[in-house]
Amino acid sequence: MTPHTPPDQLMRRLHTAAGDFRGLLEHEAELLRQWPLPDLWPLHDDKLRQMRELEQCQLALDGLTRQALAREPALTPRAAVASLLDPASRQLWEDSLSLLAECQTLNAGHGAVLGRQQQATRQSLDLLRGGLDQAMTYGRQGMRQHAARNLSLGRA
Repeated sequence: MTPHTPPDQLMRRLHTAAGDFRGLLEHEAELLRQWPLPDLWPLHDDKLRQMRELEQCQLALDGLTRQALAREPALTPRAAVASLLDPASRQLWEDSLSLLAECQTLNAGHGAVLGRQQQATRQSLDLLRGGLDQAMTYGRQGMRQHAARNLSLGRA
């Protein structure tokens, strides 16, 4: 994609990329509901490829924004881009922004799920090593902390 990509073509490409990324995140959500957790690396690679596509769209969008702001500097970047679009492209732009907001929410939720799974795995390893106690407290960030014990299932 060149910096001079026509706005309507850019909006179609951005909308497709945002929809595809949301589809990947929905697939990831299905995988995260399974136990044991399946291998997520192939999906991770797909997400990286799709992120690169979105980054390319962002670069072209930045050029479009600069072009629009040069003509009307008082506009916000969002309004500046919208000022260059025909009604159909403007609708794609608004839909793309909604899709990307959904993607952000989904991705943050997935990160939280993976963080909880990582914490549970760490706690299980601590238990096996004898570092987990029944006395549980909460640290500064609200994370559960356990007092150490002198037992180890790993040494048994």
